[in-house]
Amino acid sequence: MRVGVAAFIGWLVIGGGGSAGAKPVTGRVRREAAARAAVIGGRVAEPGTFPFMADVFIRGEGGNLYGCTGTVVAPRLVLTAGHCLFDPRTGVRFAPSAYTVTTDAINWLEGEGRERRAVRATVVFPGYRRSGPLAGFGDAGLLVLSRPVRAEPIQLATPGEPELWAPGTRGLIAGWGMTSPDQEGFTRSLRWAETVIQSPWWCDHYAGGFHPVGQLCSIDPPHFETGGCRGDSGGPLVVYRGAEAEENEEEGEEGEQEPVEVGIIVSGQENCATTSPTVYTKAALIAPWVRSWIRRVG
Repeated sequence: MRVGVAAFIGWLVIGGGGSAGAKPVTGRVRREAAARAAVIGGRVAEPGTFPFMADVFIRGEGGNLYGCTGTVVAPRLVLTAGHCLFDPRTGVRFAPSAYTVTTDAINWLEGEGRERRAVRATVVFPGYRRSGPLAGFGDAGLLVLSRPVRAEPIQLATPGEPELWAPGTRGLIAGWGMTSPDQEGFTRSLRWAETVIQSPWWCDHYAGGFHPVGQLCSIDPPHFETGGCRGDSGGPLVVYRGAEAEENEEEGEEGEQEPVEVGIIVSGQENCATTSPTVYTKAALIAPWVRSWIRRVG
């Protein structure tokens, strides 16, 4: 049980900092360990809308509890943030036995059909840089589950699809993160919110330490009501292939939209300030590496 345990409850994320203000130019993202990014200003997901989501619960040393979010990319593989594989207090790698992963659930604590799995191994993206000038680059990791899950995997954007994360593209973020900066305990129900991908120049200017080769950032203009804070590190930035389907439907044609993960949440604002950007690892950066592990693990 997460809520009500008399132990330290941690929220894993990189970065934070910047206070709320009238413009998104206030503050920059600080590169340091501090809690996990969350969905602020969103809404509770409806059953079946995000079948690929995975809640990641971590029991660290001394009974300390932590949480992250992930996505199912294969029956035995969950993609999350790389920093979710390390204890933020000690920097030591969490043991696989520290993890419990829940899939097929809106509320990770209740409801029929949810599946829980232990983790057999953790894998850090080889290009992940935890410190130095490139701190935060390649922030991604995989959890190898003890047994397959039935959840439908999400596809990752590939290097040859830059149109999926072009500036101005509307996307969705989702996770079990905090809904206010002073929240106590863990959020039980999956939440989601809309956001808009920004240009590399804008991200570099307003998200300190931004790496345009391997990262994306987004914000929710013009009202700036949603964004990242402590709560969902490792959660997805999702866009849809076939976004023209709505236009086709208006013309009497049928079309399907396929969810695609273009980013992994790795950084948000410490005070849940939605006027500053949320930063993501580009899914295209790590997609070939993920595919190699899908072939290996299945």
